[in-house]
Amino acid sequence: MASKVPGVKLNNGLVMPIFGLGTWKGSTADYAVIYLRPKLFAPGQAYVTLSRIKSLDGLLIEDLDISKLTGKTPCNIDALAEMHRLRQI
Repeated sequence: MASKVPGVKLNNGLVMPIFGLGTWKGSTADYAVIYLRPKLFAPGQAYVTLSRIKSLDGLLIEDLDISKLTGKTPCNIDALAEMHRLRQI
């Protein structure tokens, strides 16, 4: 028997699947609602999750803790350096 993917029923009757990061590896999606709760994400996880969506038009971010984006460096310095290095190749 195949395992059933958990889902949530929308107001229009459609059932949308719910994926965790571990089950979504290597996949992309046209549309997604992504929850960026601060306790759920380690450094870099938000980027990986957001990179799975094909366009900004298909992205809805929920529970974003804006305070995590403030301060001197809103992201990982090592990740920025690696992105810069890759752009030079």
